Amino acid sequence: MEGKIDEVTNKNQKSAQEIAQDSFEVKTMPERFLSLRPSIGSNQKLSSMQKRIIIGAVIIGVFTALMIFAAWLFLRSVREEKANVKLQPLNGGVSTQQKQDDDIFSDEGTGTDPEEILNTDAWLDFREDIYSYELKYPETWTKTDQTIEDETGRAIQVLFFGSQDKVDGFSVAVFNLGEHDSLKDWLGANTVYSQEAESILLDNHPSFKYSLESLNNAVYTLNGANVFEIVFNKPFADHILDVYDQILVNFRFVENLYAEKDEKISKEDVDVDFLPASDLDNDGLSDLEEGIYKTDKNNPDTDGDGYNDGQEVVNVYDPISAGLAKLFNSDLMNTYVDIHSRFNLIYPRDWQTKKDDNNIYFYTSTEEFIAVISAETDKDYINLEEWYFGQFGENAAGEQKFEIDGIKAIRAKDGLGVYAIIGENIYSFIYNIGLRNDTNFLTTFNMIIKSFNFAD
Repeated sequence: MEGKIDEVTNKNQKSAQEIAQDSFEVKTMPERFLSLRPSIGSNQKLSSMQKRIIIGAVIIGVFTALMIFAAWLFLRSVREEKANVKLQPLNGGVSTQQKQDDDIFSDEGTGTDPEEILNTDAWLDFREDIYSYELKYPETWTKTDQTIEDETGRAIQVLFFGSQDKVDGFSVAVFNLGEHDSLKDWLGANTVYSQEAESILLDNHPSFKYSLESLNNAVYTLNGANVFEIVFNKPFADHILDVYDQILVNFRFVENLYAEKDEKISKEDVDVDFLPASDLDNDGLSDLEEGIYKTDKNNPDTDGDGYNDGQEVVNVYDPISAGLAKLFNSDLMNTYVDIHSRFNLIYPRDWQTKKDDNNIYFYTSTEEFIAVISAETDKDYINLEEWYFGQFGENAAGEQKFEIDGIKAIRAKDGLGVYAIIGENIYSFIYNIGLRNDTNFLTTFNMIIKSFNFAD
C-alpha cells in the first residue's frame, strides 16, 4: 500500500514540476521582431561615423573651393599682365599706315618726326663681315661699338644703334653657344627673364622674343655657333615700336659675306691694270702683309680661332690673338690723329707718314702708298652720288655703296678709291700702286678705311 502511495506521490510531483514549467516558461519575441528593436549602442556608433564623414567632406569641399578661387586669381593676373605686353609683329599684323590712321603716333620724348624716321628708304645699311649679318637703321641714328671683354668672356661683340641721346635704340650682341646644345639651353643658363618667351622666326631662324613692359624687349636667335641678342630700349613714343619692328624685318644673316665682299673688291671681271699679289695660303693677306701682322704665310688661320687672317685684319681684329683682341691695341699699329680734320685711324707701325695741308700719306715698304685727302665740297652737288658721277663720268660705272664709320660712302669699281662726304668736306681714300702691276696692301687699305673714326 505504501508503495503505491509513494508511486502516486512521485507521479504527482512530476506532474507538478511539469505544470510549473508549463506555467512559468519564459517566452521570447520572434526573431523577425527582434530585428526591429532599436539598439542604443549601435545607433550611437553609426551617428558618430556619419558626423566624421560629413565633417571630412565639408573640409575637402572648402579646400577645393579655395584652390579653385586661387587658380582663378592667378589666371586673371596672368591675363592682365599679358594684356599689357606690347607684342610687335615681324611680318603682318597692324600696318604702319593703319596705326597712322588710328592716330597713335606721338613725338613725345624723342623730338623725332615719325614720318621721317619711318621712311625706311632713307635708312642706312650696315653689314658685319665676321659674324655675317646685315641690318638697316634710321639715318638720324648713329652706331657705336660697345664691345667689352668681361671676366667670363661671354660677349664677343656689342654694337649699339640709336638716337644721339641714346633714349631710342637697340644693341646687337654676339655670344658663343659654347657647350650648350641649343638656343633654349643657352637661354636657360644665361638669361634672367622669368617670363616664358614667345617663339618667332627671325630671317627664317627659330628665335625667342621677350616682350615685357617692365623690361627692354629682347630677341635671341642662333646662327651657326653664335647666339645673337637684339635688345631694344624701352620706347617713349608709339612710333618707335614700329621702328623696332622694321629693324627686325630687315635683319638678315648673310652666308660667306666676307668672301662675297672680297670678290667684289679684287676679283671682278673688269679691265684693270693690276693683279692680286702673291698669297701662298690664300687667306686674304698678301705675303708682304703677312710680315706686317706677324702671321704665318703658310697657315690661313694663324691664331686658330676659325677666321682667316685676312678676314680678321679687314675687320680690324688682331690675327695673331684669338678672341676679341683688336688691332687698335696692337703694338704692330700706330694711331694717326688729325685734329684739324677731326678724324683718327690706325696704320702699320713700320710705315712712314707725310702730312701735306689737309692730306696725309702712308708710305709702304714698296713704292705703293695710301692717301687720305680732304677737300671742300662743291656746293652745286646735292649728294655724294651726284658728286661722284660728276667727277668720274663714265668711269664711275660699277661703283659700290657702303659705309665708313656710319657715313655713306662709295667705292670705285677697281677698289682702289673710296669717297665720302663728311661735314663740309669730301674725303678721298686712295691706294696708289705706282708703277707696279700688283696690289700688295689691298687688305691693309681696307683695314685703314674700316678703322677710320670721325669725331662729330
